[in-house]
Amino acid sequence: MTSARVDVATRGFEAFNRRDLETVLGLLADDVVTIVSPSLANAGTYRGHDGFTEMISAWDEAWEEFQVEPKDVIEKAGLVIVAARQSGRGRGSGIDVEMDTAFMFRVEDGLIGAMWVCDGVEEALAFARGGGS
Repeated sequence: MTSARVDVATRGFEAFNRRDLETVLGLLADDVVTIVSPSLANAGTYRGHDGFTEMISAWDEAWEEFQVEPKDVIEKAGLVIVAARQSGRGRGSGIDVEMDTAFMFRVEDGLIGAMWVCDGVEEALAFARGGGS
């Protein structure tokens, strides 16, 4: 049985893979903070729905096709960490790319209040411990 926090994260991935931005935004608190690791493309801190939409739009520009497949879920100290496989085809290059990554979510009152996009589970765990950048 999955927790309500895991359910919110799972629904977010499903909606993202359908490119259903309206549903994704409905799972985010109005003041959501999204942090993308400095080691990943479009690194930075994005605030609110507008910031999240800006981050997703910049990411999607590079891809003809793109999908995130959750592989494993860890719940730690009220956070949800999802190890995932990202795969896509470059819009300009046509090159297929796959990479392992991790996402971490803080879910409160049924909404994602903060989201970290990390280059792996170890980095997500470092963020969870307060040691991430």
